Amino acid sequence: MRRYIKKTITFYDKNVDRYYEKTKDLQDVSQLKTFLSLLPKHAKILDVGCAFGRDSASFIQKGHDVYGIDLSEKMIERAQLFVPNATFFVMDLLHLQFNDAFFDGIWCGAVLIHVSKKDIPIALTELSRILKRGGILYIHVKEGQGEGLIKDERYEGIEKFYSYFKQDEMESLLRSHNFSIITSEIIDNKTVFDKAASLLQSLIKNHPFIDGNKRTALASAGLFLKINVTRLFNRNRMICFD
Repeated sequence: MRRYIKKTITFYDKNVDRYYEKTKDLQDVSQLKTFLSLLPKHAKILDVGCAFGRDSASFIQKGHDVYGIDLSEKMIERAQLFVPNATFFVMDLLHLQFNDAFFDGIWCGAVLIHVSKKDIPIALTELSRILKRGGILYIHVKEGQGEGLIKDERYEGIEKFYSYFKQDEMESLLRSHNFSIITSEIIDNKTVFDKAASLLQSLIKNHPFIDGNKRTALASAGLFLKINVTRLFNRNRMICFD
């Protein structure tokens, strides 16, 4: 685990109950429906940063085969109780222990917001690796500039690591990993996830097929940015794991 992540994970380990109470009713139903509409029946889905399993439970209810990962051991323990029909692991997004092309869909909401910008290419490479051709990836991040430990006033000013992205910055990162944006928009989200947050939603038109194959992804960035993207093909493995 990266050193900068440890403080954030410690927060989640110590605040499972409080986090559950504050976020159990904050599901982004619209984006979840869009994500699921692009998947086949009985899809294999990975819920990255699954926390206590709120979104995993929704995927299970729709008849999908669901896996969830989180670096917080306490969150995973809660998820295993909350969604017993899903499979959960304590696992690092930067070192995913799944086979190549394993998932039909990957749901990665409010996860990259806790990943340093220098590690985002590693995360995108790993997500790309385990996603099937034609698979769907959903991501969202906070919109803005900079990164670092920031006080979360919702939890008495406890510090957590946050990274912020401008819309063109995130789209450039996605395209550099062979994703094409379907649409993109910024929406006011102050009443949902965070009183100080706006939601940067993106959905950009699919690129044409290449050799008859494509990989689709739903990504988002924002104070939350949400972007639908299409994964075309792998060009190279430019990332080293250290």
